[in-house]
Formats: sequence, C-alpha cells, structure tokens
Amino acid sequence: MILPVLQSQNNATLNTSCEPCVFLKACGGYRNQGLFNCFQLHCCGGKDDCDEVCPRNKDFISRIAAIHGLRFDNLKQIKQKRVRTPLYVPHLNHRYSRNYPLSWPIVSLTPYELFRIRKGIYTPVANTKDELRSRFHLDANTRVILRGTDKDKRLELYWSHRRRDQAPQHLANLGIELVIGPNFSHCIDVPRTDNLYNRKRQLICLSEMQEAGLNVAPHLGDAEHGDWDFWRGYIRDNPSITHVAKEFQTGNKPIEIARDVLGKIDSIQQHVGRAIHPILIGGSPLVEDASNVFERFTVLDSRPFMGAINRQSFQANGRRPKWISDPTLPSIGIDNILINNIGKYASWLQFRSKTRSALKYPRHRRVG
Repeated sequence: MILPVLQSQNNATLNTSCEPCVFLKACGGYRNQGLFNCFQLHCCGGKDDCDEVCPRNKDFISRIAAIHGLRFDNLKQIKQKRVRTPLYVPHLNHRYSRNYPLSWPIVSLTPYELFRIRKGIYTPVANTKDELRSRFHLDANTRVILRGTDKDKRLELYWSHRRRDQAPQHLANLGIELVIGPNFSHCIDVPRTDNLYNRKRQLICLSEMQEAGLNVAPHLGDAEHGDWDFWRGYIRDNPSITHVAKEFQTGNKPIEIARDVLGKIDSIQQHVGRAIHPILIGGSPLVEDASNVFERFTVLDSRPFMGAINRQSFQANGRRPKWISDPTLPSIGIDNILINNIGKYASWLQFRSKTRSALKYPRHRRVG
C-alpha cells in the first residue's frame, strides 16, 4: 500500500516517515523522495570515518552543543545597515602580480586571506583600514566587501579559531562595508541534520560579526525546498535585511538551475513585500533575468582579475565576450590590464542589464 504524503506550503510533497522525527520543525521535512526520509536514504549507520552531523555519529552531541541546538529561535536579530552596492563588484583573489593601488570604488576580498596561522594563532595580516588597503594594493578610499564563500577547508579554519583568536573583532578594525556569511556546505545526499548544523553555524558567525560591529548579509544556503521556506521566514523576521547573497559557481552553475534559484530569491521579496538586493556570486549569466525581477542587484566575480592574471584583455562581443591575449613582461605587473578589464566588464554587464530577458520570467510586480 502506498502511504499518503503531507503537502507543504510550496506544493512539494513531504513523506509521512518524517512525521515522528524530532528535527521536523527545524528541517521542514524531506521532500520528493517517495517513502523514505533522509536518514533512511543517506545515513551510513555510524561508520568510524563518517564526518556528517548525524545522530549516529559519535561526535553528534558535542557538535550540536557547540551551536546551542538545532533550533533557530535563539539567535539575535540581524540589523543590517544601509549599503549601496553597484551592479558589478570585482573580486580580487589575492594581492600578488600588482604594483600600484587599484583605483576602483568598491571591491571584494576573501576574508580568509586576511588571516594566517602563526605559532598556532589565527593572526590578521592587517590591523587597520589603511594597512588592509596598502597590503592589497587598493586606493585609500576603496570600499571593501568580504565574500564569505570559499572552500570548506578555509571555512572550517575560520570556524575553529574565530572565538579564541577574536577574528570578528579583528575584521571590525579594517573598514569593511559588508561581510557575506560563510557558505558552509549544503548537500542533497546527507542527513538533513548536517545541513541544519551548517545553516546554524553561518547564522552564529553573522551574529558574532554583527556584535563586533560589522555589517553582515546572509548567504542563502539551500539543498531542499524546506530551506527556502526557512529563508522566506528569516528575511521576513529580520526586516532590515535587503542584501542577501547566493553563489552560482558550483552546483547552481547550469543556467536552468540558476534561473530556478533566482526565482526562489524573487519569491522571498514577494513573500516579505519589500525589495531584496541579491548579490549574485558568479552570476554574470543571469544579468538579463535578474533585471526582470529585481530593482537592484549586484554581480560579484573575479573574471576580470583572473583574465588579467592570465594576461588577457576583455572585449565585449554580445553575450559572449572575448578574452584577447595581452602579453606583458612579468615584472611589469597586471595593473593596466586589470583596470581595463574591470571597467569594460562593468560596462558590458550594465549594457546587458538594460536588455530584459524574455526567456524565463515575465515582468514581475515590483515590491518595496
């Protein structure tokens, strides 16, 4: 006999095997997987080498205790300050290969590049606003966003050292405009408790950064329909939040998946009744689509920087630009190529933003 299913608010089916689960309220339920819940499908049974946050893992209790439980009603409200971000923010992967200060209004850096392990201490590489800009060859007036998304190893290093070595307090001394939350992994082939643990860790990091005086924006991690239910409620309950971030460089890179995710972000602003300003990390293919549904949005990527590192100059060519070899002597540095690439790339995105996409979205009702 086929068991009945529960119906969620977003019309995705929730199987009844989730009903007795003590984590159902925090999780929202496992969707579209027939008769089996996440533990039945994805739990290894408690193998010694398992690193997933699961009740059968021997470290489960200590890891859950470290985040004060898998609940989300015990966090301080995020009070995001007003911030203006343009259509394009260039990301600089590192400070090397440049000799002169980059004169650009706003750039993105990786927060984990701002620390080094020295004698076992998570030590900042700069202690003041001016030191940071000097170290990364930036103009003294350049505003800085910290892109929290990165590889797991660097995220875990921050998580392990952030409290003992006062990482948020050090970041607060550097004149940072906005910090995007760390994108701790959200996967579809793990017990849901693993994703809930990583979501809670990001929100704890945001609370700690805010307490230190930083302006923060959440990264909308997702693996299940229930995650988007959570973010709709979270943004609604934190009314000062306008800027949110979403990464499109890995699992969300295929264009149809990316467009579906963009639609889910739009569903947040329709749900809360105010305009949302998404920061689309690696989201340049979505410019036309995003222009249909958001009054303002930002693309953040390192494409001009990586082109410059590879001695390539950007040339606009419709939606498919060209990167032309621009060889220079290594000792000269990439300064001229980089500023040329950033300027032309930003203009190219601006041009595309005026060309509304008719492929996926109708013209939506504006909110806010």
